[in-house]
Amino acid sequence: MLVRMGRTPTRAPPGVGNLQPLGEAMNRNTNMSLLIFGIVLGVIGAILNFAVTAEAEGFNIQSAGVILMWVGIVTALIGVVLLTLGNRRRESSLVESVQHTPTGEVRTETRSDSPTV
Repeated sequence: MLVRMGRTPTRAPPGVGNLQPLGEAMNRNTNMSLLIFGIVLGVIGAILNFAVTAEAEGFNIQSAGVILMWVGIVTALIGVVLLTLGNRRRESSLVESVQHTPTGEVRTETRSDSPTV
């Protein structure tokens, strides 16, 4: 049994294939998407508030723009907070087990990722 502790393996052992780096934040794409979504909402809200001059009866486009801007700002701030919290140091481990059988080898990989404080 081979046990590796540490940040990330640089190369895969022979015959295992390509391993993805351990310790990467799993939610990084989600948090980045939340940040981008907040920026897009803020831009749409600014366009509705400052650039659109049309008026509708019973619906104020400028008010909708202000609301979208504030929702976008709050969403972008939440995305930034989650993105920075997701980048905290994590300790990862990879346990590989190779069992020799009459028909060949059976390889088992167990990965665990836990945040360190």
